[in-house]
Amino acid sequence: MNKFNTGWLPKGSYQKSRTQLKSMILQALAVRDLLDNESLKQVVAKISSLPRLSSTYLELVKEIQSPDSKLSTIGTIISKDVGMTSKILQLVNSAYFGMRARVSSVQHAARLLGIETIKTLVLTHDVFSQFEHMNLERFSLSALMEHSQKWAHMQN
Repeated sequence: MNKFNTGWLPKGSYQKSRTQLKSMILQALAVRDLLDNESLKQVVAKISSLPRLSSTYLELVKEIQSPDSKLSTIGTIISKDVGMTSKILQLVNSAYFGMRARVSSVQHAARLLGIETIKTLVLTHDVFSQFEHMNLERFSLSALMEHSQKWAHMQN
């Protein structure tokens, strides 16, 4: 038995609780670091309104929540947005995912990445694309987006 009295916890839940606590602490520290980032403060200061979700994202969420949801339909919805399609294919073909063969369709990417990852990517693209027109010194939205996606992938 460990030095803590964990007899009241279900078997195996102590380790899970420790892992969750560690993850929450790391996330809190990452957020703290972001709040001290001058470049991020510059971005926030230039925001005049909250980003709107695209009709593509809303349609995608509706399809995902449908009981008879299909990857082919999800792929078709995403394919309507060239930028989104490009970003998903760029990500799935990156060294980060280490695919052996090149993925050329959004449907195939959705099968490989999973619906939740695709949903997150579409939302992320939606939000970050609204800031592309801003001229920001020493701040890279692409780098922040990539960092956010890697962090989210590590948590799954």
